[in-house]
Amino acid sequence: MFRPAIPMDVLSHFQECTFSEDIHGDKNVSIDILIGQDYYWKLIKTDSCVCSPSGLVAQETVLGPWVLSGAYSNPSNNALDFCRQLLCLTDIPQSDFRKLWDLEYLECCHDKNAPYEPRVMKEFSKKIEYVDNRYQVALPWVESKMPQLRCKESQSRQRLDNHERKLSRDKILKTGYDDVFRKIEADSFIEEVPLDEGQNMTNSKFYLPHRPVVKMSSFSTKIRPVFDASASGSNTISLNHCKETGPNLLPLLSDVVMRFRRHKVALCFDIEKAFLQISVGPEDRDVHRFFSGRLTT
Repeated sequence: MFRPAIPMDVLSHFQECTFSEDIHGDKNVSIDILIGQDYYWKLIKTDSCVCSPSGLVAQETVLGPWVLSGAYSNPSNNALDFCRQLLCLTDIPQSDFRKLWDLEYLECCHDKNAPYEPRVMKEFSKKIEYVDNRYQVALPWVESKMPQLRCKESQSRQRLDNHERKLSRDKILKTGYDDVFRKIEADSFIEEVPLDEGQNMTNSKFYLPHRPVVKMSSFSTKIRPVFDASASGSNTISLNHCKETGPNLLPLLSDVVMRFRRHKVALCFDIEKAFLQISVGPEDRDVHRFFSGRLTT
């Protein structure tokens, strides 16, 4: 960082001040430490301050030397020169400071090397339909892995038994968890598999393990089920293994902050059971089966 020289007639107003280094000539300086506002005034003596007509201000620090800051007009070039006097307290790598304004560090850039093919998103978008007041989608299958997806029903029932034993230790949680499934069934988010579904089904079947997540501070959903699509079947293949990787749809924090600052009014919405509002096509529903204590879906 370049620090311009301060003319002698300007410095004449600070003759009684002792600075940490010579500030008469032009000099390239480096930043050694950044001090936040929460600590800055702990280092500055508020009763020792000298102001000059040029606009510069000198302040005494608890460490001894004075610091000079502010701006002054240079009549020779009609420009506004800025001066910052920083105390060198420790050695900090320059690479650490660069992270403060580096775009990649601030997540302002998308990862160009992300494993994502535009073809996947294009095919996925073609299969989106609007059925019964709800958007319906099809899974983006990896064709080579789809035939490998299998899960034994006995294995899934064993997981349910283990899950029920854990829930039996907390009657309130068990009752609340069962009520959650009753509610989402009543809202047509899930459906019970009919007993006479037939033995000649061509669709693959896969059973997802699940567990309750409790968040009492939530206004809409205090207990919700979380399904583990990364759980492996009998041949170590999970449902996630059989799906294509799409683009990262999570908003960048920097984008959210910029949009928040652009407009006068900010609105925030909480869509109740947002993911459950999206319906899965009939041909892919059998790979989203699960067992519960009161129904089989």
